[in-house]
Amino acid sequence: MKRGGFLDDVRPTAQLVTLASDRTSITVPSTESQREVWLADRFVAGNSLAYNEGLLLTLDGALDEDALRHALQTLLDRHESLRARFSRDGRRLVIDHHLELDLPVHDLSGLGEAERTAALERLCDEEMGRTFDLRRGPLIRFALARLDERRHRLLFIAHHAVCDGWSGAVLLTELGAVYSARVTGRAAELDPAPRYADYVAVERHFLESPVGQAHREYWLKQLHDAPQPPQLPPDRSPGPDPGLSAARVDVPVDAELVTRLRALGSAHGASLVATMLTGFAELFRRCTGQDDLVIGLAAAGQSFHGQGQLVGHCVNLLPLRLRLDTADGFADALAITRTALLDAYDHQGVSFGTLLPELELTRDGNRPPLVSVVFNIDVRDDDIGHAGLDVGYRTLVRQAETFELFINVVDTGTSMVLEASYRTALYSEERIRAYLADYLGLLRAACGVDSATTAQKCE
Repeated sequence: MKRGGFLDDVRPTAQLVTLASDRTSITVPSTESQREVWLADRFVAGNSLAYNEGLLLTLDGALDEDALRHALQTLLDRHESLRARFSRDGRRLVIDHHLELDLPVHDLSGLGEAERTAALERLCDEEMGRTFDLRRGPLIRFALARLDERRHRLLFIAHHAVCDGWSGAVLLTELGAVYSARVTGRAAELDPAPRYADYVAVERHFLESPVGQAHREYWLKQLHDAPQPPQLPPDRSPGPDPGLSAARVDVPVDAELVTRLRALGSAHGASLVATMLTGFAELFRRCTGQDDLVIGLAAAGQSFHGQGQLVGHCVNLLPLRLRLDTADGFADALAITRTALLDAYDHQGVSFGTLLPELELTRDGNRPPLVSVVFNIDVRDDDIGHAGLDVGYRTLVRQAETFELFINVVDTGTSMVLEASYRTALYSEERIRAYLADYLGLLRAACGVDSATTAQKCE
């Protein structure tokens, strides 16, 4: 993505960020996005569990547990964010020089198959249900479940303030590389890890630059008269204090539809993200009658700031505004979405939270401001091989959700799954499944597979 050459002229220097240190740690300023997460976690009741990010790795084969411990410790030693915690006021990160790996092992091998499966799911729920102490840390934890001699499951839980989805992909790749090198008796060939302190410096310099100010003005112009956040009709009354409790539904997308969606986007010069997001927006338009929508979209700061191997909280939420009132059919809507998406990506350097105080929004205390629904495509590389092991992974279900609905499209290139996280105060599982069926129906109709129908659940 073209960024006007700004970052080519930026070099982190001591003048951009001040590092305070003692014998055991250094401190750096937290980013605006991190402070938003810190505030929400600290002062909004029930928000803490909404920031637990979890992965479950499948490790089948002859696992070398010592090599696994070595690889995990290497990740802790390499990446500053994994050793980070917050200062009392949240304005600074304390990065410890060393964090000793803690890898508890849960031996489930003595249980029957059904009992093992149930015990593993309970373990996942327990780990995702444990909060982090943002001041004391650590903000990352691991656990290993031994199902039998050749089947192990590794749990990786981190607070979103120090690790995002992009970071998870980096860590999985490096974990495989270090583990494989260890078991084959060679040194892992990894480039030095980028320093999070340098990222803080680059981001601060960008935000204070004329280019950064132009990004800010772009969003303020886009959103100054933004509509109320759209909401798919719920089937439950949330009550005066609905809370943030959440659940998730996973629905696979058949391979033929995925192939057709890629072809449809290609025929209109649009990405898979734009194509699937158009269908998502069309679902909201049909179910709500709104043709002016704001939908959140996650963007990776690592990519924008040219630090692809960085681990940390670098994600930014883009409040994408789609005005579909002039769209006549899916092709027109796709053209509108494609243009809006490209413009948003070109102006992704400003934190969503910093825009809110400058926007005149009508607030509803029970709903998130401006963005209540988020759409994301998670492109994964299944080739995270560990020598001698068959490896796979899945994301773990959050027990709380800051948004009313979060759709994560997991795309491995050979398969696709829709992960729909939703607030249980608003929706039942049956209602979410019905909406996902409607969404897939709209996409099939756009691809010419069958005619689109909107289920009575939208009424």
